[in-house]
Amino acid sequence: MSRKLQQITDYLIELDFVARENIDTWVDLCSEILESRNMGKYLELCRMHYQCTILIERYTGDSRLIAAWLASWLDDHDPDRDAYRMPDPEIDIEALDASGTLWDVDISIEFTEPVMIVENDNGNICWHEKRWSLIDEPLVDVAESVDEVEPDEG
Repeated sequence: MSRKLQQITDYLIELDFVARENIDTWVDLCSEILESRNMGKYLELCRMHYQCTILIERYTGDSRLIAAWLASWLDDHDPDRDAYRMPDPEIDIEALDASGTLWDVDISIEFTEPVMIVENDNGNICWHEKRWSLIDEPLVDVAESVDEVEPDEG
């Protein structure tokens, strides 16, 4: 499963607005974008593009609230949306009763995520005559100390 789909699913479950068994998510289609990039300490070998579904059954609240939860989570946790021009989520709401107080909410959403690798002699990926391993998070250089520079008095 897409890591982002798992994260947004966990977020929705934590909101506790419907019973856990009334939220289901899955990947409908996944495509691979073959485009490697050297990121310094690791490589982005390709990108995975996921078309996903979030199904919320028997919801009794305001549909605008679900839209707000999605929008706020995506803005805070999915920086790739703008860079990769991901389409906005589509929300299909189906009334389950005549009073209009019980709904099934079907959300179609797309994500893109990098597949990142790092060189590793024991890795299980062979590429360009080297061995590599998957990593979940980018490797970032962190300074161990900072030299303070005195400003010029000029």
